[in-house]
Amino acid sequence: MNANKIIIWDIETTDLSANHGVILCICAKEVGKKKVHTWRLDDGSAKNWRLSEQAMLKSAYEFLSDAAVWVTHYGARFDVPFVNARLLYHGKDSLPPVPHVDTWRVSRYQLKLNANRLQTLTEFFGGEDKTRLNGIRSMEAFAGDRRKMNEIVKHCKIDVEVLENVYLKLRPVIKAHPNVAIGCFPPHEGEHCPACGSAKLQKRGFRIARTGRAQRYHCQNCGHWSSGSTHKFTNRGVETAR
Repeated sequence: MNANKIIIWDIETTDLSANHGVILCICAKEVGKKKVHTWRLDDGSAKNWRLSEQAMLKSAYEFLSDAAVWVTHYGARFDVPFVNARLLYHGKDSLPPVPHVDTWRVSRYQLKLNANRLQTLTEFFGGEDKTRLNGIRSMEAFAGDRRKMNEIVKHCKIDVEVLENVYLKLRPVIKAHPNVAIGCFPPHEGEHCPACGSAKLQKRGFRIARTGRAQRYHCQNCGHWSSGSTHKFTNRGVETAR
C-alpha cells in the first residue's frame, strides 16, 4: 500500500441492487494525477459476462487495494457494498478495509445545501457539469452495444474527474480525514497535514478541551484544520496525552 495514495473512484451498473445487476465499468484515478484508469465489462475476450466481470473486478481490485484513502460520492452506501457483493458472488475476497471519505456524507453534515448530489456540489463549486444516464442506455450497453458502453464509460470518467474537484474543495471541512501524513518523513504529529501530507502548516491558536489544550494548525496547501497532541493540566503540572 502507498501511504500517501488517495484514490477517487466510481462505478456504473445495470441496476441499483447487486443481486439484480452487474457492474458495467469501474473508473479510478489518483488525486493529483491526470490518468483515469478504466475497467469495463466488454474488455478482453471472455466468453460471457460472468467471466468478463470477474476479470474486471480482479484488475480493479489490485489498484483499489493499493490506496491509503478512498474518495467516493455515496460510495459507502452504494459503490463499496455493490462491489463487495459482486466479488462474493464470484467467490472472491471482499475489498480490504481502506479508510474512506464519502463526499455525500461530508456535504450532508458539513454544508447546508438543498441537496447532496454530486451534480449539486459541482454546480455550487462552479465545476464542469456531469453527464446524465438512463437505465435503457445501461441495458443496451450490457446487451453488447459498444457505442452505449463508450457513453457510459465516458460518463463514469467525468464523474471521477468532477469528484476530485469537489473533494479538493471540501477538504477544509472534512472532519477526521484519514491521516496520510503517517507516510511522511519524519512522521511527527504537527509537522505534516493529515489530509494532504504537506509540511506547509501554520499555527493558528489552540483547541481547548475541559482539561487541556492542543496546538491548532491550518494547512496552507489544502486548507484543512488539524491539531497536535493534547497537553492536559493536572495536579502534577502539564502532561502530554497522545
